[in-house]
Amino acid sequence: MSDEAYWAQFVERIVNDELDHLVEMLAPNPGLVNELARLSVVVRYDAPPDDPDLLGSYLGTPITEQDSSGSLPPLVELYLMPLLDLATPTESEVIKPDVAVLKSEIRITLHHEVGHHLGLDHERLAELGLR
Repeated sequence: MSDEAYWAQFVERIVNDELDHLVEMLAPNPGLVNELARLSVVVRYDAPPDDPDLLGSYLGTPITEQDSSGSLPPLVELYLMPLLDLATPTESEVIKPDVAVLKSEIRITLHHEVGHHLGLDHERLAELGLR
């Protein structure tokens, strides 16, 4: 298995764990749990060329702006290589991220993008520590 494939699987496991954690946190509000269940999360190899340092993005209509006409299912994309680059302490030919940093950045990025789905703007996300 290549380094990239290994780390992609690692990131996907952390994403699934974080989604389970979010479900537990939101359990008192079944409506938010249902919204989280509608959300798809994918790990892409790289960020879009116009923003190569982007860690993640939300594609969809926030629940605060949805109407009854329906919309496409919401999607969160996390970008593997920028996350790995951010978590790798030095310039290196080998992918060797600091696992604690990587887990933290995945969590923050995922929570940030889920926050967008729940209707939070960047200012509020920053107040919550989700840059």
